[in-house]
Amino acid sequence: MSCSNCQSPERTLYGPGKHPALTNIGLGNWIDLARCELCGTLWCSSPYEPYAAFEYLARWEFTADEWDQWHAADAGQTLRLWHAAMIREHWLGLAEDERARVDEHRRRSSGHNPIDNTQVFGAAEARSLLPKR
Repeated sequence: MSCSNCQSPERTLYGPGKHPALTNIGLGNWIDLARCELCGTLWCSSPYEPYAAFEYLARWEFTADEWDQWHAADAGQTLRLWHAAMIREHWLGLAEDERARVDEHRRRSSGHNPIDNTQVFGAAEARSLLPKR
C-alpha cells in the first residue's frame, strides 16, 4: 500500500512543483535529505538551475547514516551525480503535468540539466554510483 503523503514505495521521483510534506534531517552541499513523517521514507532533494528554481526529490533507499557518510566522503558530489541519474532514469514515468514542469525546466535551463547535459551531470546509472551494501 502506498503512503498517503509521499506515495512510497510506488513513487521514486518528484519533479519540480508540488512535493509531499517532509522533514529535513540532513543538510548538504546542494543536496539535502528529508523524511516522510507518515511512513519514514527518506528522500533526497536537490535544486537545479536556473537560480536553483527547479527542485527534484528522489527516494533514498539507504539509511540516513549512509547518506551522511557518502556526503562527507566528497562533499556530496557523488550524491549529486546519483540524484541527477535518478532524474534521467525516472522522469518519463512522472504524470503528464509533472513531465510538463520537467520540460519547462529543460527549456529554461537551455540544456544545463541532468537530462540533457551528461557532460556536466554524468551519464552513469544511479545504481552504479553508490557502494553496494
